[in-house]
Amino acid sequence: MTCAPSVDFVAAIRGGREPMTSLERALVVQKISDAIYASAEAGDTVTIQ
Repeated sequence: MTCAPSVDFVAAIRGGREPMTSLERALVVQKISDAIYASAEAGDTVTIQ
């Protein structure tokens, strides 16, 4: 069964378990998303730190 990360996060809090997506992985995804937007705005490649 697949579900939205936010739904799983709430279920994890309520169920006292770890969410399926770790905070470390979520941070990497956020950095990638930020780089995509920055690249589109700049019209050039962006390096992810």
